[in-house]
Amino acid sequence: MRLAGLCTTDVVTAMPTERIVDIASRMREQHVGDVVIIASGADWRPIGILTDRDIVVTAVAERAEEIETLRATDIMSTDLVV
Repeated sequence: MRLAGLCTTDVVTAMPTERIVDIASRMREQHVGDVVIIASGADWRPIGILTDRDIVVTAVAERAEEIETLRATDIMSTDLVV
């Protein structure tokens, strides 16, 4: 079996300024465990990734009082291998 047969090409993305609660809702609707954060502008390049674990461990467990105002840039991982 070829690797291409196992991979998905549909990637769920979000903007860095989107609220965590909105991204989490999209993740639930799309049945995904991570979202690629993309830069706005002409290049739309990936600048980070946000996982369901990031949301639970950082946003919910450590910063629950801020959950309504947290943005993707507040907790996303930026060490991407593209």
